[in-house]
Amino acid sequence: MERLKDSAALAKRVKLPFGVALIDVVNQKGFNEISHAVGDKALMTVSRAMETLSRTHEHPARIGGGRVWNFCG
Repeated sequence: MERLKDSAALAKRVKLPFGVALIDVVNQKGFNEISHAVGDKALMTVSRAMETLSRTHEHPARIGGGRVWNFCG
């Protein structure tokens, strides 16, 4: 939550648009039913892909369950 507040404050200070992209990993429960290690690996794969595709000032983060968000400015 701290990164969200910081990113929003920065966007406001420099007068740039700000948004949040929410990614809900479909069938996360199915991955976890196989094993929690498999579920964690799936989320880590999504997070790494988002980091690779994100710009330097964007911050992907897991918010719980099968959800990952990205602060976009």
